[in-house]
Amino acid sequence: MRHLDPSSAEVGRAGERLAARFLRRAGLRCLGSRVPTAAGEVDLVALDAGRLVCIEVKTSMRACAQPWRPADRFRRKAWRRQRAAADALAAAGLGAGRAARLDLIEVWIGPPGSAPRVLHHRDLRGPLRGGEAS
Repeated sequence: MRHLDPSSAEVGRAGERLAARFLRRAGLRCLGSRVPTAAGEVDLVALDAGRLVCIEVKTSMRACAQPWRPADRFRRKAWRRQRAAADALAAAGLGAGRAARLDLIEVWIGPPGSAPRVLHHRDLRGPLRGGEAS
């Protein structure tokens, strides 16, 4: 029997919707979600002043005061896969021929009645923390 707790897939989809809303409010134009490429799926694809932006979204239902954070699940192997996916989309002609930017958005969904917290990391050159696992 299913309890009222959402599944990890439901939490992920909710985080992606919150991230897309955050990006639109910040002035980015969202082009798509869960965009497939030969290198892997991109959670959100957007344009920021004409530049292609591929966004990985990591969501947690834990309190944001904990030492663990959603970005801890975005490791080097996942970053490489996302970088390859972003490059593939840029090569397909999105983003006016400029190199694609790779961003990470962390979303914390708190208890009912609390506002979610969204943290946007722009132009990642690698994972926020150096772990090798993915």
